[in-house]
Amino acid sequence: MKNILTIGAALMLTTTAATAGGIDRSGQSIGAIFEDGRYVELSYGYVTPSVTGTVGAGTVSSVSVAPAYGVAGLAYKADLDDKVSLAVIIDQPFGAAVDYSNVDPGYPLGENPISDATSANVDSVSVTVVGRYKFSENLSVHFGPRYLTASGDYTRSAPTQYTSTY
Repeated sequence: MKNILTIGAALMLTTTAATAGGIDRSGQSIGAIFEDGRYVELSYGYVTPSVTGTVGAGTVSSVSVAPAYGVAGLAYKADLDDKVSLAVIIDQPFGAAVDYSNVDPGYPLGENPISDATSANVDSVSVTVVGRYKFSENLSVHFGPRYLTASGDYTRSAPTQYTSTY
């Protein structure tokens, strides 16, 4: 019985690790609040993912269906006194994109004579205000609001085209 519980726990941990990424692009760091003194951080990342596939025992394939994207961020932190710090963080924490327009003819989700290829896009912008109160060098409390907007759209390749925006 002990072995079954151990194996079950191990399987649950690997399942959680496999799905933890989702559409989180930034990790939503509040690291700026831990910097000493006044602090400014500008960040930009450019990612060129490669996601390809085949169907029909490899007879029909796709080029990368995940387009390149950029992610920008800004953080500003100031100490209000020796115990209280305040940071403002602006980032693009969530996003996703897929586009099946450059696949071989006959590839599922690709263009067909009646409709465009399947594509989807998710974008977001977040503004976070983080406060920190230091009780001692080893103990502090963090607090603050976050405002997040997210939008997305998708087009599905089907005999009747369907497009939706959220």
